[in-house]
Amino acid sequence: MSFLIRLLLGAVFVIGGLFSYYGQTDINPVTGEKQRIQISPRQEIVLGLQSRQKMAAQYGGLYQNESIQAYINSVGDRLNQEPRRKRTRYETATFGFLQTSQGTGNLPVTD
Repeated sequence: MSFLIRLLLGAVFVIGGLFSYYGQTDINPVTGEKQRIQISPRQEIVLGLQSRQKMAAQYGGLYQNESIQAYINSVGDRLNQEPRRKRTRYETATFGFLQTSQGTGNLPVTD
């Protein structure tokens, strides 16, 4: 009897895990592909806040160029205007461009 209860509990956990995994999907507006989302928008913001200083230091800081920064901000503003992105509440997001030895790369810097 104990084996049957453990087997039933195991099946419940497996089914719950499958529902959790397949239930958190979203359509990528750029590619049109279905993607599985494992973190909430709030968790994404917290992760960005925790890692921004370390990433900037690791890649030589932010690239300092006003015209490039203005362009990056305009791209970020357009992304924030997407209907799907409005629900993530990135209204206070600012964006930076990393300076690396290989060139440059972008980094969302959330305030």
